[in-house]
Amino acid sequence: MKKYIALVLALVCVLGLVGCSDKNMTFDIGTANKINIKSGLTGDEVNIADNEFIQSITENINSLRFEKTSKVNGKVGYAYMLTWFDTEDNQIARITITEENGYQISHDGYYYKVGADLCIDTELIDEMLNIALSSAPAE
Repeated sequence: MKKYIALVLALVCVLGLVGCSDKNMTFDIGTANKINIKSGLTGDEVNIADNEFIQSITENINSLRFEKTSKVNGKVGYAYMLTWFDTEDNQIARITITEENGYQISHDGYYYKVGADLCIDTELIDEMLNIALSSAPAE
C-alpha cells in the first residue's frame, strides 16, 4: 500500500511539473498528520500536528498559481521551509519559501513565482510558529 501511495504521489508531482508554465501546483496531503515549520530567518523549528492548521496552510499554498521560473542552483537562503509528514513520519511534501523576487517557492529543484494577484500567507506561518514556540515546554 505504501508503494502504491508513493507511486501516486510521485506521478502527481511529475504531472504537476510538466505542461504549461502558469498552473496551480497542488500538494496531496490527505494523509498528513504533522507539518514541520522551520524559519530561515530565525532558525526556529517546530512540529505542528493540528489538523486545522495543516489544512489551512495547505489550502493557502494550493490556492495559488505558480509560474516555473528557473532551476535552483546551489544553496539559497529561505524564509520558511514547510515539510508535511504522514502518520508513520514519512515525508509527503516539502517546499521552501524564499523572499527573492517577492515571495516564491522552491520545490523539486525549481523556483515557482507566485501569481501577481496572490500571495503566500507568511503571516499565518509566522503566527503559528510563534504560537507553537510560546506554548512549548521550557527546557
